[in-house]
Amino acid sequence: MTSITRQRAMQVLRLVGAPLLLAGVVWLAGPRAIWEAVQGADAGWLLAGLLCATLGNASAALRWAELARWLGHRVHPRWALTVYFKAVAVNALLPGAVVGGDMFRAWQLHRDGCA
Repeated sequence: MTSITRQRAMQVLRLVGAPLLLAGVVWLAGPRAIWEAVQGADAGWLLAGLLCATLGNASAALRWAELARWLGHRVHPRWALTVYFKAVAVNALLPGAVVGGDMFRAWQLHRDGCA
């Protein structure tokens, strides 16, 4: 498999895989149960929780980028935010995982040329 073919396959996997994973989670949890839980929730508290979680993860991503820069790596804040949030998703998908996201971030740094 050539490099370009592999890249295209990964792009297709990302585009198809994410919705399939989400559909699997919804199916396992039960769409009706999810809908009832969302309808019974207070929108203000949901938004406040989402905002706090997003800001907390964004500040952790920027702290991670600063650590990488301190170690001599050139890391753009936008790149760091993207990689960090992907790592959070990896942590959420792997059962009982916290190390998975750390490994993902380290792999991304290595892949980006930071040895």
